[in-house]
Amino acid sequence: MNCGQPLPEGATVCGNCGYPVQGTPEDTVTMPSESHAANSSVQSSSANPLIYSETPTAVIHMPSLDNSAQNSTQPAGQPSPVLPPQNTVFPSAPLPPAGNSGGIGSGAPDGGTQQSANKPSRKRVWIIVTAIVVVLALIGGGVFWYVSSRRKSEVAAAQSACQQAVDALNTQTEENAAKVEEAATLAKTSNSEVTDASTVKQLKSALDKYQKITGDKSGLSCPASASAEALRQVTSRAQSWRESQASDFKSLETAMNAVQSSKEQKAKKTAEEEAAKKKAEQQKAEQESAQASESAGTESQQQSTQGQTGGQTDGNSSAGQSAGSSATQTYANSRYGFTVTVPGDFAAQPESDNGDGKEFVNSSLNMTITAAAMHTTLTPQQYFDQTYRDRYNVSYSLVDGDVVVASWKDGSTIHYVRNILREGVVYSVSFEYPESNKPQCDPILEAVAPTLTPPAHATGL
Repeated sequence: MNCGQPLPEGATVCGNCGYPVQGTPEDTVTMPSESHAANSSVQSSSANPLIYSETPTAVIHMPSLDNSAQNSTQPAGQPSPVLPPQNTVFPSAPLPPAGNSGGIGSGAPDGGTQQSANKPSRKRVWIIVTAIVVVLALIGGGVFWYVSSRRKSEVAAAQSACQQAVDALNTQTEENAAKVEEAATLAKTSNSEVTDASTVKQLKSALDKYQKITGDKSGLSCPASASAEALRQVTSRAQSWRESQASDFKSLETAMNAVQSSKEQKAKKTAEEEAAKKKAEQQKAEQESAQASESAGTESQQQSTQGQTGGQTDGNSSAGQSAGSSATQTYANSRYGFTVTVPGDFAAQPESDNGDGKEFVNSSLNMTITAAAMHTTLTPQQYFDQTYRDRYNVSYSLVDGDVVVASWKDGSTIHYVRNILREGVVYSVSFEYPESNKPQCDPILEAVAPTLTPPAHATGL
């Protein structure tokens, strides 16, 4: 009705001018009875549904008509011409459909339309805020999980390293236990058993130091509840402890070796002293026996001379008297200068052709004593090995210093020999008798063997 443009079916507002379809222009246009008051009322009214506060509007001022003049000039009974209303305001944009809470004819401002338009916007804001909160929560949870996992992994690694360090220390302690026990026994060595008493003192000090660091292991544990830093501290302590223990154990071993060496030197020295003492006593006994035998031989020779003077001897008087006499006789070898004392009832046989020795025989006992000497370049041990061990089934032997003794059986015959090796000469006295006469012959052997006496200096070169 306002612009004359065709309208689609069911339209409520003109799409061209924005004018409402229902009603006449007079329904929405205020016609003032007084031109200035009505015009002012139309321009200032905010309740008019055609006026929008957010959209610029075009205001059309129509000429004021005087009702009285209009009535006077228009014939009676003729309809009045339709004129555009004065001061009609046409919106520049289409109006919202009728029936909205803030639409045309409601008399309310268009805030309802703005509120309806803002609802999707607020929903989007809440969705965005919710999404941000969820993202932040996920990020925070991820960070927490990462930090927590890393911390657990760090604690697990620290605990594993800690346990390995403590186990290594305990293993080392167990491996050293036997040696430490040996050191404790060796530390009880008396000063008289060693050549240097300071070695025992050093061993005791080293043992005490080792036992102190080994015995106290307080605080060396790796609990699962401990922090990684605490576990690392225990690991460091255990490693340091192990290194110190290893160093102290080496010092302990060195001290043990020193005491052991000192003990061996002392034992060797004592043995040498005892051997020298025994040898001196033996030589003294041999000299005394030789002197006694020489005196007895002189007496026997005098008695033999007296018997020969009295005409009581035959051609073998010396042998007969020596066999029947209980006195002793001393044989002195002129070539090598050694002596040996034998019982007087043993008959002396002729000396060997080269003058190296002589045999003495007791026919009643079937016992023979042989005294002889010879040169040698062998050591006492070599002489024993080559002369006796490799040739006979030796049942008794002795190699002590320059003395070599050997005994064996040949069938029912007993052989016993005693040798003294000195300055390239071996001096010997040997015994041979039947096993059946062992009770009578053994005492003779025990009495004669020690009387073998080498000269002060080697002779017979």
